[in-house]
Amino acid sequence: MKTLALVFIVNSVTVFLAAGQKYTGNDLAQFIPDKNDDLFFVDPIDDTVNYKHVVDKIYRDDAGAIYLRDVSVTGFGDSVIAHEYFHDYSNFIELKTYRRINDSYFGNKEKVYLWYSNSDGTYPLEIRDADLETFRPFDNVCGGTDWRFVFCGSPQGGVEIIDGADPETIKVLNPRRGCWNCGNAYFKDDKNVFFALKKIEGADVKTFKLVDQENIDCTDKRRKYFDGKVIQP
Repeated sequence: MKTLALVFIVNSVTVFLAAGQKYTGNDLAQFIPDKNDDLFFVDPIDDTVNYKHVVDKIYRDDAGAIYLRDVSVTGFGDSVIAHEYFHDYSNFIELKTYRRINDSYFGNKEKVYLWYSNSDGTYPLEIRDADLETFRPFDNVCGGTDWRFVFCGSPQGGVEIIDGADPETIKVLNPRRGCWNCGNAYFKDDKNVFFALKKIEGADVKTFKLVDQENIDCTDKRRKYFDGKVIQP
């Protein structure tokens, strides 16, 4: 049964590729089943491609073009195929200024960017007004700080400045129901409490804390909060 399923997938993808879908560096249909998932397959970069690795997932060909080693995901029925390919970023990535910050963030042409991935591949999202020399990402939510500002948000909605937040004293309070790119974390500095980009008026900074109950995210000495809003008694 597995063999029949694989043949069906290969034939479907061959038709799909013939219809005009093309992946740079991946012209041959090869499908390697995942060891832990019978319905997941990888179509790897062709063995004949010998682009030179530069840094991170960045490669260069003999003509000097710059590529990101990327993945596009396609669903066929119950199966999923991850097509590895080289995403041409010659007009964007400048190798002499490229700087890795961590797995998700990088500097390029003196600006800070976030790599954002979807089913089509990976794309850069600029974090506007962020200072490359002092930018430090948060560990558990999308965003970070530099010497002037606190940034938060999501790849889908953009990463913006939290007006009035102090980068020197900021702390992240991410609810258990939250995630890295949900954009629903709480922040507090030495004077104010914020939910995402919005300041929570009247919150008591000293006693504000994360409690992670089913319908209560946080509390302070006067109130309870859920999803950034005050819960009425």
